[in-house]
Amino acid sequence: MATRCELFYALVLLSIFRGGKISLSLSLSLSLCTPTPIPSLPPSLFLPLSLSLLSFSLSLSLSPSPPLPPPLGAEEKREHGGTGQSQPCTTANIKVTQRTTAEWAHGNPVYEVEVSNGCICSQSMVLLRCRGFDTTLSVDPSVFRQLRPSEAGGVHGLCVVNGFQPIFQGSPVKFRYARGSPIGLTADSSEVNCS
Repeated sequence: MATRCELFYALVLLSIFRGGKISLSLSLSLSLCTPTPIPSLPPSLFLPLSLSLLSFSLSLSLSPSPPLPPPLGAEEKREHGGTGQSQPCTTANIKVTQRTTAEWAHGNPVYEVEVSNGCICSQSMVLLRCRGFDTTLSVDPSVFRQLRPSEAGGVHGLCVVNGFQPIFQGSPVKFRYARGSPIGLTADSSEVNCS
């Protein structure tokens, strides 16, 4: 009886990337033989199908991938409660600077004030000590206004900056006022908003 054989070759490649690199390759060579019918013999005399494994190979390679960089900003958040600075954020990060302009209003020199936040975290509820503050130039109360003692827990001489809203690093709040001489403005308190 004659047989007919066919050669099968299978190659399987599998690559998995998760934390490290894993690649797997599998190759098989199979021979599948079936009897070839001879017209003069009855079909019941045929031999069953035969399958032979000719070759088998498996290779596995593991190679660690370099560690992933931390998410953007993660280094900053790990240090000192999320500030990315050598010290935690405090009201001391609120800086008040004043400069005299070349302008005059109602016979008084005009001063420009800049309130900035030197911390990576925003700071809201910013209050300045501003005892004796008065001006002959109108100031937008949503930017800067003197609090009544009833609004400041009975304390006199406090002013709110930016309507209690956050001041962000790199986005200072500015306003102008006019009076005979500059008034001392210093940060009194704030609420640090680090997440």
